[in-house]
Amino acid sequence: FTKRESIKKVIRDNGLPIVQTKVVWLTESDVRILYANDEPSPYFDASVKYMTDGFSEVGIIVKENAIAKLSQLTGDGHIPEDCAPGTLRQMFGKTIPICHGGHKYYLNPLHRPRDTSEAEKNLNLFRQLANRPLATTVCDMVRKLHQDKNLLCVFDHHIMRVVTFGQNLCARFGGDKEVIRLASLLHDIASLIAGKNEHHTRGARDAGLILKILGQQNTLITHVQDCIRSHRGSVHVSHTSREAEIVCAADGLANLSY
Repeated sequence: FTKRESIKKVIRDNGLPIVQTKVVWLTESDVRILYANDEPSPYFDASVKYMTDGFSEVGIIVKENAIAKLSQLTGDGHIPEDCAPGTLRQMFGKTIPICHGGHKYYLNPLHRPRDTSEAEKNLNLFRQLANRPLATTVCDMVRKLHQDKNLLCVFDHHIMRVVTFGQNLCARFGGDKEVIRLASLLHDIASLIAGKNEHHTRGARDAGLILKILGQQNTLITHVQDCIRSHRGSVHVSHTSREAEIVCAADGLANLSY
């Protein structure tokens, strides 16, 4: 994901215009749609794990014979060093394999359709992803991060309770529903990495980075950050908005009912 701008530049420089892109967090069901023809493969489970472990960028290329040209540019081999020089897998694929289920697996930089039927399925998935609400994407991401830490109980019984209390309080007292929902989902994001100490300040920073990657405007990012920075009742930080007050109250109510 970190090399996506370089990858897109190579694609464009080879005469393949990218007309639309979106940064997304793929779920397991999304990956199963992408690799529906590969499920019997021993590499399928590794693909699911790899592609749901972080952000991805999806895009549409419009060009005559785009499928064949992108396939040639991508490279045919699974091992990067076996691909032709100048192909995307040779230049950007991981040269050190990972082991999964007793098989060696090389991480390739992109997925591309092999024929028009697969391209149509990919396009349908892109349309779904393009219309997926921001809060849904963030919710999928936060849930996966908790799952990876064996903390789904925390996600289910604290994070989602904060979300519910926040939305209920918003309905009663007013406020920006999206800001409250995003801040509720992200308020403890830093505690997954660095623990509870100062997680409100680090969490505000991490939430800002996440929302920036997802292409959000600074006004929304700053508002969400302010809510996270002041959400802890045990740390005195002045609330700068009704949304911040609601997120703090929702966190307190969730802690009381946990």
